[in-house]
Amino acid sequence: MDTVIVDILLAAGITAISLWLAYLGVSVTLHPPTEKEQVSLKRRFLILGFVAVGLTIFQGIRAGIAQKELLEAIHNNPAKIEVNVPQSPPPNVTVNPVPAQKHAHVTFKGMVPTNGYPLRPFHQGQEPKINTEIENYDDIPVMDTKMAGRVVVSPVAYIDGVFKKYRNTLKPSGGNGTLSFGNTSYRTFSGSPLTDDDVIGLDKGEKALCTIEIIQWNDETGYYETHFSQCFAVQPTGELSMLLTPENNKEIKLKAK
Repeated sequence: MDTVIVDILLAAGITAISLWLAYLGVSVTLHPPTEKEQVSLKRRFLILGFVAVGLTIFQGIRAGIAQKELLEAIHNNPAKIEVNVPQSPPPNVTVNPVPAQKHAHVTFKGMVPTNGYPLRPFHQGQEPKINTEIENYDDIPVMDTKMAGRVVVSPVAYIDGVFKKYRNTLKPSGGNGTLSFGNTSYRTFSGSPLTDDDVIGLDKGEKALCTIEIIQWNDETGYYETHFSQCFAVQPTGELSMLLTPENNKEIKLKAK
């Protein structure tokens, strides 16, 4: 049955019972009942009173349910207010691009024996000296260069790990040098005096004379470190050849500016 009709019937029922009770009250006042009629009237009053109370409670429950459903409907379907505002054309905004930062590169070009300190013939007590060449081949300067290096003897079979083995022994120093575009810098590093075993291994080509270096520097993009790791070893022909390791000319970024 439709909710509105039920509410109307409930209201009408409560009103009818109220009128009936009022009529009985007036009737009893005007025409006092006998003792037998009083019992009947009391029953009517009680029955009509309980019915009226029941209908009132039922009506209140329905009103509460209807109010709850209305609040849920409002919450789930909020009113939408559309306001038509004239749209103005967006302003023209010109963004000037930030110039890209330029990154330099430092390269170790190679190593050669130092003048006045020939490597061969190898001999006991010889302090090997190696001269290396570094170049900046970009058009921006490399600043605050710091270098460290050393010359070591390593079995040829293990030269790929020689840089990692001795890296922590290198302590860069300096920090004020600037290497401009196209400029070349030279540094000489030496090693411990050769032992008899070193000389025999080098002459047989079983050992190599390796130079490991690092150069730390910075440009406008950050702070960097470039590695150098090359070795001299005697070939079966008796010639001295150069061997490169994986870390040679490897550049790593230490931190951004």
